[in-house]
Amino acid sequence: MTGSLQIKRGKYYAVLNMKDELGQRKTKWIPIGISAEGNNKRVATKALRRTITEYENKNIVYSKDIYFVDWLRDCVKNSKNRVELTTWEGYECYFRVHLEPYFTKNKVKLKDVTPKHIKDYYNYKLEKGRADGKGGLSANSIKHHKVILHSALKEAVHNDIIAYNPCDRVKMPQSKEKFKGKFYTEE
Repeated sequence: MTGSLQIKRGKYYAVLNMKDELGQRKTKWIPIGISAEGNNKRVATKALRRTITEYENKNIVYSKDIYFVDWLRDCVKNSKNRVELTTWEGYECYFRVHLEPYFTKNKVKLKDVTPKHIKDYYNYKLEKGRADGKGGLSANSIKHHKVILHSALKEAVHNDIIAYNPCDRVKMPQSKEKFKGKFYTEE
């Protein structure tokens, strides 16, 4: 694998020359977060070498364009043999009612999923997530969605489709209301 440094909007980018599954040459632009101003070329060159090494060690290939929603669908189907039937039915329901409509509408590709996509999903579901349209979901409900998202993205990392799991970089939302138990009275 080879690569070069390029400058875009005042920042250095590592431009990697990769091969896809069919052996076709593809380029991938990766921001390395180093300003192009000043004497930063040596630092950027080291970051380029680290990036190339990371991609070579993980054998990451430039994958075909698969939509995130399609990957989620496959992961939910494949989890049927690994979990209890009632658990899988819950996953399938969360996918069908919540995840599928949201990510179908957004048309994000698996290789392009970032922590911001995950955070935006959580925030949307907190505000307007109920299927009946009457408000948002609780933070506890969103934790169930995170299980599906995290395991699907973990599978993508395991299959060397993406370099890291975006769910690992997003904090779960906190519940706005504290639970207050109610007690029975004598009546």
